[in-house]
Amino acid sequence: MAHDITEGQAKVLTTIERTNAIISMVACAFTILTFCFSKYFSKSINRLVFYASFGNLLSDIAIIMSRDFIDNPDSAGCQIQAFIIQVFLSSDVLWTLAMAINVHLTLYYKYEARDVRRLEPIYLVCCYGIPLIPGFALLFAQGHHGVRIFGPAIAYCWISSDWALLRILVFYAPIWVVILAIFGIYIRAGRTIYKVRKQVYFFQSSDLDPISIDEVTSPIQSSDEVHSVGPIISHYATSTPSRALRALRRRNHERDNAAWSYTKCAMLFFGAMLITWIPSSANRLYSLTHNNSISIPLQFVSAFVIPLQGFWNCVVYVTTSWVACKNLFHDMWLATCAGTNNFMERIRSRPDNEGEEIRENRQ
Repeated sequence: MAHDITEGQAKVLTTIERTNAIISMVACAFTILTFCFSKYFSKSINRLVFYASFGNLLSDIAIIMSRDFIDNPDSAGCQIQAFIIQVFLSSDVLWTLAMAINVHLTLYYKYEARDVRRLEPIYLVCCYGIPLIPGFALLFAQGHHGVRIFGPAIAYCWISSDWALLRILVFYAPIWVVILAIFGIYIRAGRTIYKVRKQVYFFQSSDLDPISIDEVTSPIQSSDEVHSVGPIISHYATSTPSRALRALRRRNHERDNAAWSYTKCAMLFFGAMLITWIPSSANRLYSLTHNNSISIPLQFVSAFVIPLQGFWNCVVYVTTSWVACKNLFHDMWLATCAGTNNFMERIRSRPDNEGEEIRENRQ
């Protein structure tokens, strides 16, 4: 393996990066436009994808710049490109962590859509604010003899190849800490969901709901008229499900279905994130352990997957909102047939309550 790539390989690398970055930008535009102008995409998890898409767009712009400034590391273009890549490539992982946190809160703290939405300003500050700290630090930092840390990095301007260990410490290591935290959340969530769904399957032919029993019977247990355990058991054995009990069971069932739907969607984003970061991390580890040598296959695989963050996010966005996509295109077809006057009116109408979001989550 050589310490550098040939001119022909560099041209192929640039073509791959720019092509995939353009594909990703188109996907991000679809995500942003459908969320802004369609009534069907206003789910909680779609809002997080919407916020993440702006970071994806900026990182795609930096990747499209490719090697244009790599021979002039002190130029504003090279420094801006390196700063954007450092900040916004890593922010996508934090948005995936935010989705995992929402799964945790939904499963274990019974958060609903309105509760999760209150956390979104915090997510915005953290997911874009935290990466800014090392980004600005590296932008103004200099090494020996005043040489900037941001500089040529094979495929584009980023942390210079002379600082291979620093790349791991300030970029890849934090990313993998976050990935492991997400993985831990999903392992616990998966076990809980399995137990709950197994319990629901066991009780599906019963009139009693294992989740709602405690909620319904707790007022009876606290009544002053109850003085022993015996009457309570007798009461349970002879009572029949009331209308309130059935309504409570139905509400619990809807909530559990919504939580499971959100979890499936978030796990798909986690899988897409692994597709992005495993090849890239392997490439950097190879370079670090082989005296900055380049693995051409790993370099090309990394160049292929890194620009596609926005594309993979959009794929999951469409997959988990497939009913919304069909409704959107149906409305567009009807509006086109009816004329242009009511086209945007039909597309832009949005729900004014949380009920539609809950119904969409159950689909």
